[in-house]
Amino acid sequence: MDPIAARTAFLGNPGLFAMQNLLIYALSHTVVLNGTPIDVRLAAIEGYEAYRFHGTPVEVYGVKECAADAAGAFKAYICPYRDLELHQVTLSSAGVAMFTARMDGCSFGIGMPSPQGDITVAHVNRNDLQVSATDTAAMEQQQATELRDAVGDGVKVFGPSQYRRKPGEEEALASFTFGVRDPVAGSWAFFAQVAQGGGMSPWTLRAVKRIG
Repeated sequence: MDPIAARTAFLGNPGLFAMQNLLIYALSHTVVLNGTPIDVRLAAIEGYEAYRFHGTPVEVYGVKECAADAAGAFKAYICPYRDLELHQVTLSSAGVAMFTARMDGCSFGIGMPSPQGDITVAHVNRNDLQVSATDTAAMEQQQATELRDAVGDGVKVFGPSQYRRKPGEEEALASFTFGVRDPVAGSWAFFAQVAQGGGMSPWTLRAVKRIG
């Protein structure tokens, strides 16, 4: 799909789009923004291979910053990531989507919506507390605590135990996490694409989860 068609499909049915395509966060993961939406678009990434678990190919789209008048541009919030830190952003009707950096041990928190539909989300990483690749309990507990402190007691936490490994498997998985605002209901929905691979290996899309 070209960027205009990709935007239409993504915003119109984000859950279906996420099952049929892989979204790669292609922005600087160390960027710290002022909480206002930026212009992005979904552009097909050449040279990337991705498949569903049973082997069906899926397209790979990069989330890339662009000019406001670029084909397929839309307003999106970015929830920044930085090692050993927590960053949050409040989402409102000023944007139609939210993206954050790929999660491979981090936790993502979703707050309670205001009467107007605004909602605060946060991305936290405390990998200094990870004992080993399979012993992440202390890290995950601290990340959940920091999310509650930052976002509130009603925070919904999506952490490593919910995406990092499938029961009985050793393969480490990652989450591409995003949100989309319903312009009619004025509410936000959040999704996680759970995938394995990357680097020199093709990506395999293992699951798509509605997380909020």
